[in-house]
Amino acid sequence: MDTARQLIPLPRSIAPAPGRWRAPATWLVAAGEADGRVRRAATRWLGRCRLVSGDAPAHLRLRRTPVAGLPTGMEAELAAEAYQLRIAADGVEITAAADVGLFRGLTTLAQLLTLEPRSLACATITDWPGLAVRNSHLTLGNGFQPPFARLKEFVAQLAWFKVSSFTIEYDDAFSWEKYPFLARPSALTKPQARELAQWAEEHFIEVVPLLDSLGHQDHVLHHPQLAHLRELPDNPAELCPSNPAGLAFIQDLWSEVLEIHPRARWVNITGDECFRLGRFCPRCGARAAKGELAALYCEHYLPLVRWMLERGHRPMLWHDMLAKHPDSLQDFPREAALIYWNYWGVDSDAHQVALGSHGYVWPGEIAREPQRYRDLMERWWVHPTQAGAFRPWAELYALKERGFTMLAASGGSCMERTFPFPGFRGRIDNPRSLARTLADMGGTGLVHTFWSDNSGALSAWHSLAAAGDYTWHPRAEDTTGFLARFGRLFHGADGNAFAAAANAFDAACYPPEAPGFPALRPPRRTAAAARALTRLRRGARRNREALDLAAPAVDFLRMEETVRDACQAQVRALLGPGEDRPVPLDSAFNGELLHLNPLDGGSRLDIPAGSHRSHGVRLVVAPGPRNVVATLGERNPGGHRQVRIAVEAACDQLCFFHTAGYVRRGQELPTRSPGRTAPANASRCWARCRSVTGTRAPRPCRPRCRPGRATSTPTTRCRCACT
Repeated sequence: MDTARQLIPLPRSIAPAPGRWRAPATWLVAAGEADGRVRRAATRWLGRCRLVSGDAPAHLRLRRTPVAGLPTGMEAELAAEAYQLRIAADGVEITAAADVGLFRGLTTLAQLLTLEPRSLACATITDWPGLAVRNSHLTLGNGFQPPFARLKEFVAQLAWFKVSSFTIEYDDAFSWEKYPFLARPSALTKPQARELAQWAEEHFIEVVPLLDSLGHQDHVLHHPQLAHLRELPDNPAELCPSNPAGLAFIQDLWSEVLEIHPRARWVNITGDECFRLGRFCPRCGARAAKGELAALYCEHYLPLVRWMLERGHRPMLWHDMLAKHPDSLQDFPREAALIYWNYWGVDSDAHQVALGSHGYVWPGEIAREPQRYRDLMERWWVHPTQAGAFRPWAELYALKERGFTMLAASGGSCMERTFPFPGFRGRIDNPRSLARTLADMGGTGLVHTFWSDNSGALSAWHSLAAAGDYTWHPRAEDTTGFLARFGRLFHGADGNAFAAAANAFDAACYPPEAPGFPALRPPRRTAAAARALTRLRRGARRNREALDLAAPAVDFLRMEETVRDACQAQVRALLGPGEDRPVPLDSAFNGELLHLNPLDGGSRLDIPAGSHRSHGVRLVVAPGPRNVVATLGERNPGGHRQVRIAVEAACDQLCFFHTAGYVRRGQELPTRSPGRTAPANASRCWARCRSVTGTRAPRPCRPRCRPGRATSTPTTRCRCACT
């Protein structure tokens, strides 16, 4: 049954049978004991329906009975969602042990009829979920709140892909009664919030409310009435954990939210990215000086966890702060679930181990990690079968071993670029890889996030559909295969043509970054992106507005190429017409370029040994035995690294490329001297040495000149690297 192999999620078992069944103009539906939500879904998705009694002739029968053929030992929560859909020449039957299973079966039937409205090939589909929590997240902050009607459409579409829960991040989009000044004008009213929760329940979707706590409090603490709760008096980013009024304030907010969601099984109390924890407040600073940051964090979150549990709600938290301070794990209640978030990695990047706010670790550098972190991770870092490789998503295993219920979080937003469209491949591969790992290691589920960034959630339906697909049926699949199914089902396009156009769009707008030097003139990609976008939009018969959001990405790419050309022209003019001189960079500058932000793990350069040209610059890189070195960054394994660059020939100018800043006159380059800290802007670089020609060229600088010291010509100042 080829049509069933185009569904999202892809069913577990499809057993074809001879013959075809033709859809009626008016459906006779025998709903049996199914509740009203299932009956209304049949009417909503099948068109003209008439409910009949259980023993009357019917085109569709819904029966509450256990499904045969399920894996042995399946958890009750998963078995409740299992269903069997039998399409025969004499009619259609859906069986399931619970109403939610009947509902899932109806979504499959509705998808089949979307692809083939008039008749269906006979077959039996037996299907069940792989992960219990299949969650989609949406923040309403920063002006990305959809109109209320579109928000309801969003929830209904999630049900189409068998999503089981929906995290709504209220922030200032909630009409607070005790603190009315927190709500922005477009905030949901409480009746709207109740209606949205009921609408989600109508589609068998649980709502998971989310409120920030210690971190990400700008939308709250910028109000003067709440300035006394800040960790830093002039910075509204974080709540002070030493002030008991802060926890009371958070509980006040939660009390109002829980009035709307009294039956919520899960609540998200966040706990992530408390960057300023203990650094500014005098009380917190004193605790930090004693090494009690973990205890300080727990003193805020432990009471909040217990407060939620007492009210019948199970809290979940983002993992990064507990991973950064693993000594706090032993005191944290195991009733709380941890969400390991990583929005970039895939299983092919086994050498990258994302550690939340901790940074990155490379093979061979485990010994440099803090002992408390090694105690948590060392057992799980190394791949069990691939010598010298890292295990993908190792923190999931490490935290689960500590007894926590583990979820993971993937990303659907524009993570790689500032474009208003997130691209296809990276946003599909990320949830697929995490879902496979969760299924293999016994995880509970996946939260697929969409943060307010450069685009709206409408641009992420391919990613949302992928998260629904792979959390229901975790497996390996080529991304092109998923794109073909998505293009046909969601957009009504020729699947193969859609996948080819999507891959072409990604190749133009999101090309993989080649290691080493940037090309002097990278290939122009605007025309290719525009052609791919035209093919995507031309082939779509449904939901074209989602593809319309990709159009500005082409304009952004055009602007990016224009700016790059202008910048390169400026660089070439600055360097002047002098003679190229090679600068040898020793093996300490061979590495992998990952981050340029010094506070995010430093930067590494992947420069193969040999001769290179970039921006008209010729460089010679000496071979080295290892790929090294982050020179700056407070989280670098082993602390700061400083490397001296030796210029072989006399020069009057030393220019740096791919830096996090510029070396200013009077600053020293980094050196290997122990105990010295390199200047923040003299970071990871490769160099060009060039003599400037002209009517009056400066004389060569002495090898050991001092900053600002005059050369043998009194009117010429030294302009070598040390200045």
